[in-house]
Amino acid sequence: MVSARGEHTLSAHYSGEASWLSTNSTTTLTTWADIDWQLVENENIIVRSSSSHPIIIEGRILEVGGSGNPVEMLDLILYWNQSDLGISEQVVWMGDGSFSIQLTAPQYMTAGEIILTLRAMDNTSRNFNGDQINTSIFVVIPVDFETGVEIVPYNGDRVIAWVKGTAKDTQLPASDIAVTAVLYNDSHGLSRTLTGRTGDNGSFWFEFASVPPMPPYGDGSTYGSLYIQINSTDEKVAEDDRERLETTMEVIVLSAGTIEDGISNWLYGGLIAGVLGAVAFVVYWRRRKQSAMSELADVFAYTAELLAAGDETREAIFNCYESLCAILMRHRFLRRDFETVREFEMAIRKALPINEEALVALDSVFEEARYSRHEMGEAHKSQAQDALGRVLGQIDELAEVPLR
Repeated sequence: MVSARGEHTLSAHYSGEASWLSTNSTTTLTTWADIDWQLVENENIIVRSSSSHPIIIEGRILEVGGSGNPVEMLDLILYWNQSDLGISEQVVWMGDGSFSIQLTAPQYMTAGEIILTLRAMDNTSRNFNGDQINTSIFVVIPVDFETGVEIVPYNGDRVIAWVKGTAKDTQLPASDIAVTAVLYNDSHGLSRTLTGRTGDNGSFWFEFASVPPMPPYGDGSTYGSLYIQINSTDEKVAEDDRERLETTMEVIVLSAGTIEDGISNWLYGGLIAGVLGAVAFVVYWRRRKQSAMSELADVFAYTAELLAAGDETREAIFNCYESLCAILMRHRFLRRDFETVREFEMAIRKALPINEEALVALDSVFEEARYSRHEMGEAHKSQAQDALGRVLGQIDELAEVPLR
């Protein structure tokens, strides 16, 4: 039986027979409709943390059965790794019943192909059942690259070069990036290629070794000038950053006379460089501690200001959570690809040695904003302001935040 959505009255009549009395019965039932998805394939370039290259999801929702009409104005939620990406303000419904979603890929999102889940909630007023669909996107990251090549001693048998990548948005090491180095000379009679992937510290070292009877690379009379070119074709890195990486460096090969004259200078120079390096490290470490304290306090204070100014409670708290994640990852308290709320809770406790009562209140606010579905009103705003006030009060009492 086919029926329209909504309430229906169903009546039954039995006319009776010789031994049975007639009877009538009436009941009310409600017909619900399922929905179906039609998503548009979108090949836009998505750069993490870039509003100029956002995630774009477009499509239509159709009613199953009936005339297959478009269904609009449903409540949509977008998830990644079970985290709500907070798109309530990013969903735009068009006049033809289609929708468009645009949002900036958050800092904590990993590079490469990832799966997002788009969910439509039940609509009780129009009797539509909820449903969800998975969609795949490819996220690239903005990366700053540094490169270098070591000096080759006279008759040295190795040429060593390195590359280091750092994510621009998080300032964390860019790991698992494919990189290539080519060693060649003026005549291109020599051409060797090495490939690898950056490690957890974002770097990779290339080591070209000459094996007898091959002349050593430090023999300038054989090879002449040597060069190294480093590049990456890894699609997880933004294209313009890959282009900037394509650099050629000349390999400095020392002569025999330079080696003999420079031994004493190298010894003294190395001693001075070691002392200066130790001093620089101490200064850097102290500044890093002060920076961490300032960053954490600024995030909490800014969120409190937004709430006091009347900003939307859920959005302000969610943005606070994102900023905290970025700071914790930058200072090595939190893995870049963390997946569970428990990991975040442990990281915030390591970063802020404040009393448990303040941390529990803060956890409660984040949990309410990220996972609840009801509207957050004045009571929730007051709860958030109280939790932020407790944490800020505790931070003021700390001399510094302990860093690893």
